[in-house]
Amino acid sequence: VTTAVSAETQSFQTRPDLRPPIVQISDLAPAATAGTSPRFVALAPGAPGGSRHVQSGPMIIDRQGRLIWFQPVNGSAFDLNLQSYNGQPVLTWWQGSLVGDHGRGTVTVLDSSYKTVKTITGGDGLRTDLHDVFLTSSGTALVPAWDTSAADLSSRGGPAKGEVWNCHVLEVD
Repeated sequence: VTTAVSAETQSFQTRPDLRPPIVQISDLAPAATAGTSPRFVALAPGAPGGSRHVQSGPMIIDRQGRLIWFQPVNGSAFDLNLQSYNGQPVLTWWQGSLVGDHGRGTVTVLDSSYKTVKTITGGDGLRTDLHDVFLTSSGTALVPAWDTSAADLSSRGGPAKGEVWNCHVLEVD
């Protein structure tokens, strides 16, 4: 799927508080096997070009780019996925603030009625990252997290009092 997210917003008389970006699908590649082409597309676009008028947040659109569902968030949203939790379908995504190529935020889990089932955070001072949240069949979540520590990076051409990113995978129950 190739999409373009516009700095222009959609508007709705019934929900004037929502201002999701307009999404145009320019190339929906044919499925390799008949009947496997997705009915819906899950996206988590940020506000294009840093627009203050467009809300960022996870969204589901149909194959023509029409909005099915949207959840505005403060900050950024990434990694919107359909997963299973306790044998039921759920939507998951990360939301928060960006720190370089990493994130500092939380993971939200919604049920099929779009109600929040769980909010997942890091523990022990670790910051939940924006990449690859996975719900396990045992009811836990595997989430990436990070922290930093001081390091002498002079042997690699960096500062003697540098900082390195430490990556972790947390299993949260």
